[in-house]
Amino acid sequence: MYTVKVKNKIYSVKVKKLLTHQYQIKLENNELTVKVLKKGKNRFYLIVGEKFYEVEAELENNRVKVNGQPFPSTIVEKTTPLSERKEEKGEKITIPMPGLVIKLKVKEGEEVVPGKGLVIIEAMKMQNEVKATQKGRVKEIKVKEGENVQAGEVIMVIE
Repeated sequence: MYTVKVKNKIYSVKVKKLLTHQYQIKLENNELTVKVLKKGKNRFYLIVGEKFYEVEAELENNRVKVNGQPFPSTIVEKTTPLSERKEEKGEKITIPMPGLVIKLKVKEGEEVVPGKGLVIIEAMKMQNEVKATQKGRVKEIKVKEGENVQAGEVIMVIE
């Protein structure tokens, strides 16, 4: 449970993990199902229904940006962690929105480091590079160039 201050109003927020990357959030009397995909250290994609948000959060500095715009909020009290997930061996690389695989930048068995480009996806007429967030080896590539992929689809695994 969190107590969050947004624009000088205090809210009670409960977060419950449903599936990998999927959470149920109860904000006062409203419930939302949110898909959370990590883009980098402090960057996330949130998918709420049909809406897509890019969030950059530095919680230790109380700085949050949503779609590039500052979002005035503060966690007043945190009584339980957002997620009590255990780190699995291997990172499943997913994409935040439907698109077309333009180019695979790695091969199975290749070593990667954080920040290394893995794949280029074209979505909404823009090309986006998905990058590694951890050091490891590409265990499996589940897509091919020219293939359409759906939001949240696992496109490769790094171990």
